[in-house]
Amino acid sequence: MERQKQINPVTSKYYTEKDFLIGTIVFLAGFKFRLAKADEYTEKYMEDNASVFPAASIESLIEKIKKGASKYPSL
Repeated sequence: MERQKQINPVTSKYYTEKDFLIGTIVFLAGFKFRLAKADEYTEKYMEDNASVFPAASIESLIEKIKKGASKYPSL
C-alpha cells in the first residue's frame, strides 16, 4: 500500500489524525485494523494535543478510572 489519503468507508470522508485513537478500528485498503498500541512519541503527541485527541488527555483517563472505581467503595 502506498502512502496516500484514505477514505473512511463508514463516514465517506478522508481519515484525519483524530480517527487514529488507540482501540479504534480503521479500514485501509480493504482490511480492518484495530489500533492496539502506539509508541511513546505518538502517545505523548496525543496527550499534548488534547484538543484534537480529547480521549487521550490525562483528565479524560482519570475520569474513566474514577468511573470504573465508583463500583468499589474501598478504592
